[in-house]
Amino acid sequence: MIDPRAREIFIKAHSKLEFFLIHGYSGSPTDFAELPSLLNKKFGANVRVIRLPGHGTKLEDLDNLNYSDFLEYAEKKLVLDLKKGKKIVLGGLSLGGAIALKLASKYPILAVPYTLKFPLNVPGLAFVFGLRRSWFNFSPNICSANKSYFAYPAMHTRGLKVMKEVRRDLASSIKEINCPVLSIYSDKEKIVSGRGVKEIHKNLSSQFKEIKRFSNKKHNIFFTDKKEEVYKTLINFIRKINLQ
Repeated sequence: MIDPRAREIFIKAHSKLEFFLIHGYSGSPTDFAELPSLLNKKFGANVRVIRLPGHGTKLEDLDNLNYSDFLEYAEKKLVLDLKKGKKIVLGGLSLGGAIALKLASKYPILAVPYTLKFPLNVPGLAFVFGLRRSWFNFSPNICSANKSYFAYPAMHTRGLKVMKEVRRDLASSIKEINCPVLSIYSDKEKIVSGRGVKEIHKNLSSQFKEIKRFSNKKHNIFFTDKKEEVYKTLINFIRKINLQ
């Protein structure tokens, strides 16, 4: 059964512009905090936040899911909205950011503001992988502090395999991305390395691309004291590329 907090979000507006957001590997549509409603108000746009397969229920529902399962679901949802004539701005957090980039390499996307950090930078990954179902929690205090937020209490160990698949897939398609791209990341996060952001931007074909670094330790920056600055950064970027 889907947890009520993890339902897909759709905020409708009288506009062809749509923000299409994709959450992280162990999270849910609530990953973006107040961002969906803020985007709707600031730009008079539709906002859709999908829920990836295996999410919003229990951790073991991720046991047999691969990167391709998440990508295919997001792609199916995106294509439906493109066929309706929507002008799409893709956004994502962590794994969702990687999926957003992949989709931007295949479809006519207006922009990709996203947060993403990889490669993973934890010693002993090969040893950990396969030994346990769950491994660590990116944001251990969010669930207890915010009752409206849904995420699994730990990261499924399979996530390591998923991220390896992501890296291989993006390596073959990153140069196909030519829409504006904004990357936001936390510089003190211990789980992953920030080198991946600069590597991504170096290989993008986009003429308009920005990186914004925040001094912060948490993976999900939307649930930190930096969130208002993050919202401002996203809104300013979208205004600069003049989507209206």
